[in-house]
Amino acid sequence: MLFVVVSYIIWLHTYSVLRYAVVLESLSGILILLAFRRYLRFWLVAISGVLLVGACWFTTEIPDWQRVDYGTQVIEFDRFPAVEPNALIVYYQEGLGFLSMFFPPDAQFIGGVKLPIHDYPGPLLQAWAQKHNLLPPEYYRYHFKDVTKRKIAAHNGPIYIVETPWFMMFSPITLSPYGLTRSAWPNCMDFNSNINVYSGGWQLCRVEKLSAVPQEKDNF
Repeated sequence: MLFVVVSYIIWLHTYSVLRYAVVLESLSGILILLAFRRYLRFWLVAISGVLLVGACWFTTEIPDWQRVDYGTQVIEFDRFPAVEPNALIVYYQEGLGFLSMFFPPDAQFIGGVKLPIHDYPGPLLQAWAQKHNLLPPEYYRYHFKDVTKRKIAAHNGPIYIVETPWFMMFSPITLSPYGLTRSAWPNCMDFNSNINVYSGGWQLCRVEKLSAVPQEKDNF
C-alpha cells in the first residue's frame, strides 16, 4: 500500500501521463481485493476476484493505438523519392530523421526548421502558430536558425525539402529566411509509409538558393 501511495504521488508530480502509471493500474485490483478482505470472508473475496477478472475479460475492448499489421520489414513505403547525388535534405518538420537511412549515402541532412510566431502573416496564422508551432528555448540558445542558414549557404549541390503538405510550404516567408526559393522543378513527389497511415504522407520538393540571402537578426 505504501509503495502505491508514494508511487502515485511521484507520478502525479512528475508526469501525470496515464500510460506511465501502468504498474499502479495493474496493482489496483489487488488493492481492491485487500480492501474487501477487511469486511468479507476470504472465500467471498476470492469469488469476487474471479468474477471481476471474468467481467473485465469479456467487456474490455482493445483501443485503437494506431498500430499497423506486421509486415516484411519495420518501415515500408508505397514509393520512395529519388534524389540527385550530393543532395542536401532539409526536414521542415521534426521527427523525420529516420528517413535519412533510405536516402543515398552521399546525402546530407538538416532538420527541425520552424518559423518564429511573429514571422506568420496576420493574427489568425499567428494564433495558429502559437498553438501548433512552439519553439523550444534550445532553438534560440544554440542559434539553430543560423546553423541551418550557414549549412544551406555552404552546400554545393541540389537541395530538397521534406514536409507534410503545408499551406506555407513554399511561401517566401518560409523559404527566404534560409536563402531558399521554390524551384522550377515540375512537381513535388508524394510518398507514404506504413508508420504514418493515420497522419498522412510527406512531400519531397526541390528548392533553389536565392541570389541574395536576406539579412535578418534573430531575437535571442
